[in-house]
Amino acid sequence: GTNFPVSAGAFQTAKGGSYDAFVTKLTPDGTGIVYSTYIGGRGGELLGGMAIDNGGNVYLGGTTSSVDLPVKNAFQQANRGGADLGSDSFVLKLDSTGADLVYSTYLGGNQDEIAGGIGEHLERLAVRAFDDEQRAADVVDADDAGMDEAG
Repeated sequence: GTNFPVSAGAFQTAKGGSYDAFVTKLTPDGTGIVYSTYIGGRGGELLGGMAIDNGGNVYLGGTTSSVDLPVKNAFQQANRGGADLGSDSFVLKLDSTGADLVYSTYLGGNQDEIAGGIGEHLERLAVRAFDDEQRAADVVDADDAGMDEAG
């Protein structure tokens, strides 16, 4: 809604589309907000998973129908969406302050992709995504410098 609590200095302070993802970090006692930000473009975003590294950076994997999702240091600059939903998966890394993207990229081909999960372990990021035909693809960020496709 229009009164969702976003914080000053957050990466995205206004809702972008019909439905957006969001990240909110609460104070340790849960009584306040450290930061809160929207993540989204003019279409819709659904989260498939989230992970947090030891530095407090947040990794999100999800599905978007937006053609204007914010991208930065992207492996794939544009939504290649499918005929049914026009959706691609996305992966992004939000810095520990909630104020900036480290990277954000679309992941997909000419069919609809849906991100099913994300996990971070020892500086390796893995995303599980599915296309229209339920074929799985794993993408691994091995060195935080770029995206490499795997298995």
